Amino acid sequence: MSVKELAKEIFASESTVRRDLTQLEAEGVLKRTRGGASYVNPDKVKYSFMVRNKSNIEKKHHIAKLATKFVESGDSIFIDSSTTCLSFAEELPENIELDILTFGIHTAHQLAVNTNSFVECVCGKYYPTRSSIYGNDACNFISQHHAKTCFMSGCGLHVEYGLTEYSREETSLG
Repeated sequence: MSVKELAKEIFASESTVRRDLTQLEAEGVLKRTRGGASYVNPDKVKYSFMVRNKSNIEKKHHIAKLATKFVESGDSIFIDSSTTCLSFAEELPENIELDILTFGIHTAHQLAVNTNSFVECVCGKYYPTRSSIYGNDACNFISQHHAKTCFMSGCGLHVEYGLTEYSREETSLG
């Protein structure tokens, strides 16, 4: 699709469309072409947090509601930085008091705003497209903590290897 066609279709200026296409290409969602953009095979894309957070919303909230049944006030839990776990943070009751450790920036914010819980973030290197903190410092910090329950999502589940993920950083924290 050309920039001109896209601008007309979404009622935006061509310069806004160009900026957005540049950002979407940086996220791997599409490939810029002369005067427009083209499709990228979704099986080959590692979508950013913001893109993933807009997909499968109802399914994520269904999973999140089920997951809230596994926590009680006073529990110590670990929550990853996935968009499904962000939905879980949104579904937790406001009056629940938990001790929570996470490496997800959006998740930590949601928990701090939405609950009476003590929320602790790991330290390490911030990855804005994943809205997460990774690295050796993060792994060391997590290894010094214990949780009753861990809430994680992944890209796949393997019979022999367990939960799988796209990036080495995510795998090392799980």
